Amino acid sequence: MAIISFFLIISCLILIHELGHFFSARWLNVPVHELGIGFPPRIFSFKKGNTLYSLNLFFIGGFVRLRGEEDPNIPNGFANQNIFKRAFIISSGSLVNLALPILLFTIIAVIPKHIIIGDITIQEVASGSPADVSGLQINDHIVAINGKRIKTIHDVSTSILENPNKPIIVIVNRSGENIETNLVPRRLPPEGEGPTGIRITIKNPKPHRVQDPLWKAPITGFTRTLNTINLIGSEIGRWITGDSTPELTGPIGIARLTGDVAKSGIIPLLELTALLSLNLGIINLLPIPMLDGGKLFFLAIEFGRKGRRISPKRESLVHFLGLVLLVSILIMVSYNDLIKLFSGEEAIR
Repeated sequence: MAIISFFLIISCLILIHELGHFFSARWLNVPVHELGIGFPPRIFSFKKGNTLYSLNLFFIGGFVRLRGEEDPNIPNGFANQNIFKRAFIISSGSLVNLALPILLFTIIAVIPKHIIIGDITIQEVASGSPADVSGLQINDHIVAINGKRIKTIHDVSTSILENPNKPIIVIVNRSGENIETNLVPRRLPPEGEGPTGIRITIKNPKPHRVQDPLWKAPITGFTRTLNTINLIGSEIGRWITGDSTPELTGPIGIARLTGDVAKSGIIPLLELTALLSLNLGIINLLPIPMLDGGKLFFLAIEFGRKGRRISPKRESLVHFLGLVLLVSILIMVSYNDLIKLFSGEEAIR
């Protein structure tokens, strides 16, 4: 079940990503020679019109092969397009991956579900954190943030993530008295702490049925997507600054997680799919050779050189080295996942 769920989700996300490139190229009248899932050798293929559609053996990505990818002298070819059209085609796959979670979170919002509500209570305050500086204390009950009444732990997380590096007004109840305080959630908090530096729990819990009306669900979907992007961006920022060490997980670990989540029901599975789609979109836009972001980086250099292009051979060499690096990392993290699996450790912690 885990492997089937994993491959279904990853296949769909890769296909959606490549369809972004495919349709943007078609929209700009750039012929598509091949749309492939995975990398050759081919397992199965068929041709429709002038495009070959293929399923390939090495299932670690996908590709769209366009007319004239390197030769700017081929009419209607990719390299024959201006820099902005090429940038649009390159980035469109990741943009679709970033947009898909809006739909998924919208669907989640309209599905009836039961949540736990109660008194949201501060359990711990990190020394020197924004919460500590503002005067928040252990056992304070959070009543409202920026005028929004707080009933769930998710309400707190959402209100904080919506306002990175922006002042928020927090009302807490302390010994029967409501107290108002101001604090600024950190965009890049230290490892082990959240934006505000508090750990919360829920007291007097009770179940509550929730379901967004149709008019509100897209707003919820868009907001949750932005909040998740901000969370992922903050974590990447901590990696760059050295404040956090990335714990990479390979296909084996993700497959185990997918199987566990699939057993929990459709909503957790949709949430995981949205999270994987966002990660795929964001990571693909990073300036890493072989990824879309690496190709956009070369376009940025070309733009800075006033249209003078980098030699296709040099660019191809850089992207090849990037591919070798990515495959090496994939093998390494998959090996680590196997070690954890056979040693009894969790591949996902």
